[in-house]
This record gives sequence, structure tokens and C-alpha cells, in this order.
Amino acid sequence: MRPSARRCRVHAAVLLAVVLVASCGGSGGRGDSGVTGFSFCPGFALPAGAVPCRGDADCPTEAAFCIRPGEFAGCGAPPDCTRLCESDPDCTSPTPVCLEDRTGCEQACFMPPTACVASCTISGCATGEQCDDVSGRCSPTPCELGWACPPSAICDSGFFTADAHGCVRRTCMADADCDCGTCVFGACWELPGQCMPAAA
Repeated sequence: MRPSARRCRVHAAVLLAVVLVASCGGSGGRGDSGVTGFSFCPGFALPAGAVPCRGDADCPTEAAFCIRPGEFAGCGAPPDCTRLCESDPDCTSPTPVCLEDRTGCEQACFMPPTACVASCTISGCATGEQCDDVSGRCSPTPCELGWACPPSAICDSGFFTADAHGCVRRTCMADADCDCGTCVFGACWELPGQCMPAAA
């Protein structure tokens, strides 16, 4: 066989290998939306149609990213950032407490919206919160005072990664490192993260 013909066959074989690797996604590529094999703690589930992920590489395109369970992913419409008060003296009875709203879409506000509300000594607090009789505001119940940390988490309010209740999630390399659930961005969660489209 002539050298030129041999080189042509070698080049063709290399080109075919490159095409096959590209079509199969290759090493280190993005996963597809049909990723399976994720773990859940009992009683936890993703919303219907959600694409599960452990990190950005599990999301179907470069235009999507992975968020941790419960992480704020933004809103489709601009939030209402109106501030109706700046401090308690701006409010009067029966709503004497000036409260900031840091939930939902309002998390996107540079300065969170405020409103005058009743003291928690009258209105009460949501599950997982406790009332401060002096300030009239609700705050997360510390794990030291009865809040139950999730599986694969410990109560250590002084640690820098502790959440609002003082719970610290176990670090992990794989799902098997967790009591249950999924290893998302190197920490144990009760369920996988979700792929979200990047903002336009």
C-alpha cells in the first residue's frame, strides 16, 4: 500500500472517532434531561417535569444551571420592592412592627420591601419560627431549641455554613456519603437540585 493511501485511511479513522465521541457527548460534557439514578429521602419529591441535577454538568444545555433544593432562582417578573416604613416608629397600632419581606420574588430586591404588621405576640409565627416578645418579630427556631435538622445534617449554629436554624449539612463526594438523598454541589440534600434556564 502506498504511504499516501495509508495516511488517508488513518486520517479517516481519526475523523470517525472524533465524530463518534462528539455524538455521544464525550468526557466531561453536559448530561441530558433524562438523567436517572438520583436518590431521595422518604417523603421528598421534585415538582412534576423538573430536571434533577447534582451540579451544572447534569443540566441539558450550557444555557441551564443547577440550583440547590430551596435555592432562590429568580422570578419572571420584576418584584414589588416598595418600602412602606423604615423602622417601628413609622408604624402605629394595631400594626406597630416594621417588617422586611425577604421571601419569594422579593429576594431579588436590592432593598427588601417593608410593611407595618401586627406583633407576633398577637399574629403568631409560621412553623419553624419563634416569637421575640420584645421586638414583636418572628425568627427561625434554633436547632438548639428544638428545631430538627434534616438527615445528613448536624446542629452547629456556630459553623460558617450553618443555615438559619443552625443546621450544617454533611459534605459529600457521592450520594452514598449521605444518610439518604442526593449529593448536590458537595453537600447532602434530601432530594436532587433542579436545572433552571439562565436568565435571558
